[in-house]
Amino acid sequence: MRVFAVADYRPHVGSVERWWANEPYERYWLEVGDRGEDLGVDLNAPTTNEVGGSFWSYDLVREVRDGDVVLHYDRRDHAVVAWSWAVGTAWSDRVVWAARGTFARGRGIQPHERPGMRVSFRGAFRLLVRLTLERIREEQVQLEAIRGNRAYFPFELGSRATRPMQGYLFKLPSSFVALFGELEEVPRFEVTGIPAAGAPEAAMEVTPATEQRPMFVAKNENVRSQQAQPWSRDPSEVDRALSAHARIERLVAEAAAAESWTARGYGPGDPEFDLLLDRENGSAVVVEVKSTTATNEEKQRRLALGQVLRYRQLLVAQGTAAAAFIAVERPPKDRSWVDLCASAGVALVWPAAVSGALRDLTS
Repeated sequence: MRVFAVADYRPHVGSVERWWANEPYERYWLEVGDRGEDLGVDLNAPTTNEVGGSFWSYDLVREVRDGDVVLHYDRRDHAVVAWSWAVGTAWSDRVVWAARGTFARGRGIQPHERPGMRVSFRGAFRLLVRLTLERIREEQVQLEAIRGNRAYFPFELGSRATRPMQGYLFKLPSSFVALFGELEEVPRFEVTGIPAAGAPEAAMEVTPATEQRPMFVAKNENVRSQQAQPWSRDPSEVDRALSAHARIERLVAEAAAAESWTARGYGPGDPEFDLLLDRENGSAVVVEVKSTTATNEEKQRRLALGQVLRYRQLLVAQGTAAAAFIAVERPPKDRSWVDLCASAGVALVWPAAVSGALRDLTS
């Protein structure tokens, strides 16, 4: 469990029933949807319902603050599968949307572009153990106590089996997060002090540290594009690149584990690297992963070298002294790349070379 300090968390005041306004621990939300591979990209919702009126579940998007934690419930998997950090606050954009409720279904409303809003994310971080609807149903008595009179609770609790309410975004009480061991990886918050009255609102204060970085969870290696559209790039090429990237990450993480290193994702305040490998002795390696083809090897390695040098610089500035790896699918055809990377203090590796490169760091 990761615990974070909170200073003066006070949401803005308006017509929403903000039961959490004076509760600095209440930094959690639940997104309910079936976004597939798009899960964790952002929050996005229309500004109005299908008849141009306000809808509380969309309005809640404007209530999400920088540093809040959003959990993701996948309707197809019937489970909470991941969590993300909110970055900044809601901003206006066009969204493609159709409501899922009985009104929209009865009128055959299809997804269409309309005015909307978005909140950016850092994540998503997949849970090692999903919190299934079946597991949630086991705690109905506890959930009724947690819900109490709180508005915007995400689950229907009544005579029929517990299920998600109709809607998109819900306010999730911190006691819900504390109830389930499956959510152990989700960050917790603690209050470090209350500013004087009238002091400006402050964002969540976090100090990046290794224990605040989530464990690496392997991504989907069987990516398939879901819709046929006028693509600017062959979808099969996109699928291959995403699948290869996920496979390289997994193989690097497995090789690192065999050498007693732990693979992690980026945490709050970190640059958005692909992997960070660390050991109990404080050693760390930041890894930039690049899938390549016969035609893009040169471009991909140029990008990777600039990225990993920047990531290493930012980590060192935070107090994390890290070595740097670029991980690719196979040994380079142009071996001068190995020498170039070495001259910059970067190891160019591929899955079979990861173990040896890690041993070189500790020899």
